[in-house]
Amino acid sequence: QHPKAEIGMPSDDELDEFTAIIEQKYPRLKKTWGAMDGLKLRIQSPSDDAKQSLFYNGWTHDHYTSNLFLFSPDGKIRAMYINAPGCLHNSTLAHWSGIYNKIERLFNDKGLSVVVDSAFNKENVGGLIKSHQDNVDRVGNRKLSFGLNAQATSLQQLSEWGMRGLQASFP
Repeated sequence: QHPKAEIGMPSDDELDEFTAIIEQKYPRLKKTWGAMDGLKLRIQSPSDDAKQSLFYNGWTHDHYTSNLFLFSPDGKIRAMYINAPGCLHNSTLAHWSGIYNKIERLFNDKGLSVVVDSAFNKENVGGLIKSHQDNVDRVGNRKLSFGLNAQATSLQQLSEWGMRGLQASFP
């Protein structure tokens, strides 16, 4: 085992550092320490019908593994769930993997949050700031204030850059 290769939740000192860094750049994101997103990696279509059904994503009409990564501002992966069937939603991965529990524990203990995109279920999990592309609900009400949503969407790029780094490693 190499200590720099370990994946784990940040220490209290790291959390303090991350929240300060984020709040300095994004003052509306109080006590926010990271960003989470899912990544689907295309795979060859399995020959077995049962496996093919599991890894098929009807939204994109292709076969994938579903992966989930929680990044901190230092670029490290702090939690992950990998190689799940491609039919699974990001929110399901976060629930099954226990990542939601880790985020909620930090929220309940310290009031800390992470930014996620619209593919996550915010209603049942404390500690998520959900950025929205349209930022308007079904009846036309704003989901987040304009400034908060803009900053949450900008911080969400933290996970997008991390995902791109992973995708570039496995062309």
